[in-house]
Amino acid sequence: MDSSVGALNSESSYDGVTVGYDLAKHGNMQTGIAFSYVDGDGNGLGVDNDFDMWGLNIYGNIKQDDVNF
Repeated sequence: MDSSVGALNSESSYDGVTVGYDLAKHGNMQTGIAFSYVDGDGNGLGVDNDFDMWGLNIYGNIKQDDVNF
C-alpha cells in the first residue's frame, strides 16, 4: 500500500496466514487454538522496516439456547 501526503511518501507490504483447530466440545462450551504468522515491510521518511509476527491464539464460545457468547 502506497500513500503520499505533500512531500511525505510511505509504502508498506505484508502477507500472513492463520490456521486454527476446534477442540472437543464440552457441554455447552467449545474451545479452539490458532496459529498466526505475518511477514512484511514498510518504509517512509528515510526509515526502512522489516517485520515478522508469530501468534498463538486460544478462543472459545458458550452456547445458551439460541445465544452464543
